[in-house]
Amino acid sequence: MDLPRLRRLLREAKVDVRLTTHARIEVIKDGLTETDLRRTLEQGEEIEAYPDRGRALLLGWTEEHLPCHTVIEWEAGDSQVVIVSAYVPERREWYSDWRRRRRRKTR
Repeated sequence: MDLPRLRRLLREAKVDVRLTTHARIEVIKDGLTETDLRRTLEQGEEIEAYPDRGRALLLGWTEEHLPCHTVIEWEAGDSQVVIVSAYVPERREWYSDWRRRRRRKTR
């Protein structure tokens, strides 16, 4: 994903932002704001890439300094970026830097 290009297009208002129903539910559940999502889109760090799906996982920070994970979907030429999911990650699933997943225990 060409994140610098996406950010430029967002600043120039040439790309719209849309949230999936799932993202809306998670945002409400975790108390995230539009500002939190926008800040993550504009400044967040790409911590996982899913190029086969045109998606990326971004790490940003809320106004309350909590980590915010946002999964976005966008490909060059698209007129909108889709926020697929956004949430405050759980400590048990992520290392303290919020960038790396913990391995799941196998039985």
